[in-house]
Amino acid sequence: MKNTLKKVLVCGLLLISLSGYAIDDAPVKTARVEAVGDNLFNLYIKTITSKVNVQIKDVYGNVLYRESLKKGKYYKKKYDMSALPIATYYVNVSDVNSVKLYKVKGSEIELVDEVEKSVLKERIALLKALEV
Repeated sequence: MKNTLKKVLVCGLLLISLSGYAIDDAPVKTARVEAVGDNLFNLYIKTITSKVNVQIKDVYGNVLYRESLKKGKYYKKKYDMSALPIATYYVNVSDVNSVKLYKVKGSEIELVDEVEKSVLKERIALLKALEV
């Protein structure tokens, strides 16, 4: 009974913390990925005010591509993975404060998660607390 109550409270706190963060114009917040063809997509970022990291991974977590973007007004780059088989890949775009994760499969692109790093740290701490 105690463990169940503890888990309910921790889940409630997790939901409250997730609903509390605000979306602003930070670099990763303005990032978007758009399909151009099978395994071919563009990454757009409005304004890069701090270093932005881009990683492309396969479903096993192997890093296929890594790039650090420097400050600038507008960023657009075409990523051509057409030499690879059509499968599920993940595009992780992160800066100092936030992370966006996209799932790419052929010409289908889905935003999987968008979170501030402070909220991500809270999620991890709450999940560890649930491992009672």
